[in-house]
Amino acid sequence: MKKNIITILAFIFAVQMTYAQRGKNIYEAKNLKEAVAKHKKIAILPFTVKMSMKKLPKGVTPEMVAEDEKKEAVNIHNSMFTFFMRKADKYTVDFQDPEKTRAILKKNNITPADMEGKTKDELAKLLEVDAVISGNVETERMMSQGAGIALSVIGIGAKTNQTTCIMQINEGSNGDLLWRYDRQVAGGWSNSTDDLVERIMRQVARNFPYKK
Repeated sequence: MKKNIITILAFIFAVQMTYAQRGKNIYEAKNLKEAVAKHKKIAILPFTVKMSMKKLPKGVTPEMVAEDEKKEAVNIHNSMFTFFMRKADKYTVDFQDPEKTRAILKKNNITPADMEGKTKDELAKLLEVDAVISGNVETERMMSQGAGIALSVIGIGAKTNQTTCIMQINEGSNGDLLWRYDRQVAGGWSNSTDDLVERIMRQVARNFPYKK
């Protein structure tokens, strides 16, 4: 029994290290530097959020998960803006308040689902910005929350899920893709949205094209 537990914990640790060491993928357009140098104001569009599990916990319905995804999208939207504002003096552009962004979209009857049918230049024109940041965040739970709690109690600190973030910047005048960042990070069952975004954005910030 003891041997089996050690084997399981060793496997979990190996999985954690695998996810933690996954690299980043970055795309930069040839005219990236010239394009971002002309930008003054950009907007962060609401991200698409997907929470996937192999099996839903007892009492949890797909509708409840969908509602949580909507709430988490707003939380991530606000947290990213807050991150940029804390370091505003390090960037060459101003960021539109996410509440204003959502209000303009709502006023024009554009839901997150509707954004898929809009080009990035159409959205930038509507929001009156020079470029837009968009992306998606997907979290896949690797084990039950109960298992995560049990391991944390004995001091293992297991990560019960992995999070993949894709962020991109599109030119406002023509919608062209200027920059794309794909990163996978380890995340635990107890991580708050702010903690998750902080961890992601610390990595993004090192390669962000608007950095002074």
